[in-house]
Amino acid sequence: MKNLIIVESPAKARTITNFLSKDYKVIASKGHIRDLPKSTFGITVDDETGDLVPKYSIPRDANPTVKELKKLAKAAETVFIATDEDREGEAIGYHIAKAIGKEPTELPRIVFHEITKSAIQHALENPRKVDMDSVDAQQTRRLLDRIVGYKLSPLLASKIQKGLSAGRVQSSTLKLVIEREREIKAFKPEEFWTIDALFQKNIDASIYDYNGLKIEKLTIKTEADATEITTAAKGESFVVASIDKSKRKTKTPPPFMTSTLQQTASTQLGFSPKKTMMVAQKLYEGVKTDKGTMGIITYMRTDSMNLAKEAVTSAREYIKATYGDKYLPGKAKNYVTKSKGAQEAHEAIRPTMVEFDSKMAADYLSVDELKLYRLIYNRFLACQMTEAELESQSILFKGDKCTFKASGRKLLFDGFYRVTGHGDKDKLLPDLEKGQAVNLDEIKQEQHFTEPPARYNEASLIKKLESLGIGRPSTYAPTVSTLQTRKYIELEKKRIHPTEIAFTVTEMLEEHFPEIVDSGFTANMEETLDEVAEGKTDWQTILKAFY
Repeated sequence: MKNLIIVESPAKARTITNFLSKDYKVIASKGHIRDLPKSTFGITVDDETGDLVPKYSIPRDANPTVKELKKLAKAAETVFIATDEDREGEAIGYHIAKAIGKEPTELPRIVFHEITKSAIQHALENPRKVDMDSVDAQQTRRLLDRIVGYKLSPLLASKIQKGLSAGRVQSSTLKLVIEREREIKAFKPEEFWTIDALFQKNIDASIYDYNGLKIEKLTIKTEADATEITTAAKGESFVVASIDKSKRKTKTPPPFMTSTLQQTASTQLGFSPKKTMMVAQKLYEGVKTDKGTMGIITYMRTDSMNLAKEAVTSAREYIKATYGDKYLPGKAKNYVTKSKGAQEAHEAIRPTMVEFDSKMAADYLSVDELKLYRLIYNRFLACQMTEAELESQSILFKGDKCTFKASGRKLLFDGFYRVTGHGDKDKLLPDLEKGQAVNLDEIKQEQHFTEPPARYNEASLIKKLESLGIGRPSTYAPTVSTLQTRKYIELEKKRIHPTEIAFTVTEMLEEHFPEIVDSGFTANMEETLDEVAEGKTDWQTILKAFY
């Protein structure tokens, strides 16, 4: 063995081994092998500089792995660090080097967005060094979380209830859930009425204006108002006042990044964010295919919408060959993320082989793997297809005082709907002529009350976190999962309900530690961590100020 490659997971190690000669040995660290100790604070303050110094240790269950890594590293000519290409992966690589007695920046570091033979070979030909700015950003995150958890948790346990704990991102996330619950409790419903009619026995229409005043939702406040309009309409004759048809295009959806994959898998497949990431991890690390075991999607923790040129070219060739020229736009489409602090050097989530379509994948993947792969595959193709084209139709039926509006739609060209599907059925309006008399066959008025804001589900909470800049791709699923594990939230019919203890904890933190639960403070801290990763801010300055 000349070369040793160290990755995190055994599945990843097995897949990479398939692509390499016997000159390489690939071994897994099985995740983190060096961390802050569980039983003590693990951070000391330097008397002279005031720096916060982490005291890392190797957990007992990682000792056999470290022993084996040291032995293999000693026998190897070259040791490659091949952990995931994100800050956590960079930090794991740093800790692996330290644990085996090597200087992190002296070991070649290889990175890849996908686990395919060509990607691994390209990475080995282009090694870099461990990025210490990214390592420091991840260390800052770890130490910030330890300071919050270790200093606040005993306080919560002594003042409120034994076993309680606090976390930096979790606390501001929990506050969002609590604030929504407060809105729901404070909500006072308002009464309003709707008026719908049936013309020519089959044309559904709604009240549009009355006495020249346009009727919007909530305009008709009382039963008396509704009855006045309904009575007037019953005594009127109606004619077709206008017929409008307009074409509109539906934009192609962007490729998936972590947050949007979790949201879509939740709404379309019923997967929890945790389950989505577990299944995606398998697809990334390697599954059986017609070409052997390999990763069939790119790295799944990303906030970028970039796509490799080669991948876009192969998608365009596939679309042309499979669906024809009319489904292929004149030029390739590019997407830019609106996410704060997005790592644009990364890629969006996409299939690694466009020829490995979901029909072929069905022979190799489990039920859940196939569902998620199909979602990712179809979204990737869709993002490079032509837009769908629809025709919107509207007809106004006018009487003396009342005007009703009927709306319809028609799909003119399916475009990217060809692969993603289209939930709305055509609702065609009959051919009528302007000025034509029409019969009012039925009219009904109905009472409604405004609804309070909906409780978050896992998908909408992640969307909110992303919009506020709280957390990053690697933190969304664990944050929601941790709140459940700590019994701060419960899921009822897929909606998030805070428990009684969540209110008590949040109220105490709001009173005494408002910054910890403030979404703006947490989001700003994420931006500060980005600055550390970019080498613009010193990590110790951040830690000292926070501590």
